[in-house]
Amino acid sequence: MRGAALLACVLVACADPPPPSAPVQPAASLDIPPMPPQKVGPQKSTVAEAPLPGPADDDDASLPYDTAAAEKEFEAGRRAAQTGDWAMARKHFLMSLRYDRAVGTLLNLATVEERLGDKPSAIRHYQAAYDECTRRHDTARAALAKDRLDTLRASP
Repeated sequence: MRGAALLACVLVACADPPPPSAPVQPAASLDIPPMPPQKVGPQKSTVAEAPLPGPADDDDASLPYDTAAAEKEFEAGRRAAQTGDWAMARKHFLMSLRYDRAVGTLLNLATVEERLGDKPSAIRHYQAAYDECTRRHDTARAALAKDRLDTLRASP
């Protein structure tokens, strides 16, 4: 149950706040089906590990910075996640990330990749989110990313 609540938190609460000029809209609650239980082994800390290498493909290649396009793709990704269309959600979160490398997008993308069973990509994006959160002193999101990293790395 803890995992389902955690994933819902990531998809709902980890979106980066809108710029001051953007109209503020209340966050929609997501009806995310719970993830199947995972076998949890000994926990391994991520703090002392070397950063993971970059992507093997160009899915994360940057596009010109465009917050409006990033937000549009991010919202489309959230809508797809709400319906359980994880592949479409991944596509939209990847596009959003290409326009603006926001922490909330990294966390949502990693969550979707975890749902799709793409453990290496999920680990890579959780690690990137953890690194950025640590740099920004965003302890809440850093703890969330670290918890998911530890769980994924401990699972077979």
